[in-house]
Amino acid sequence: MGPKNAIMGDDNFGTELPQTQIDDSEMKEIMSMAKYAKSAEFKRIQEYFQQRISYYQAYLPDGRAVTDLSPEEAMKMWPIANTIIQEYNYILGVYENAKAAASVRR
Repeated sequence: MGPKNAIMGDDNFGTELPQTQIDDSEMKEIMSMAKYAKSAEFKRIQEYFQQRISYYQAYLPDGRAVTDLSPEEAMKMWPIANTIIQEYNYILGVYENAKAAASVRR
């Protein structure tokens, strides 16, 4: 028998891979998202998001170029643009993860 206070608190000593349990309704949603992620419509959305990400890497939401800002102003405003970029990347990531999960499931 293993130690009572192991790193993970169990007796498998970290040799077993963690497993995720997904119910059928979640799996149906993931498969639907994966199917949509392969569609032409999603490709257009993905391209649009990439264009918007490129825009926010150079401009603030109000249209001002980042290069025109003083350092103090950039420190205040740049987090807003970064938040928008992160949201676009998050949405794209959710669909990429769905595609990956669907390909593993098959």
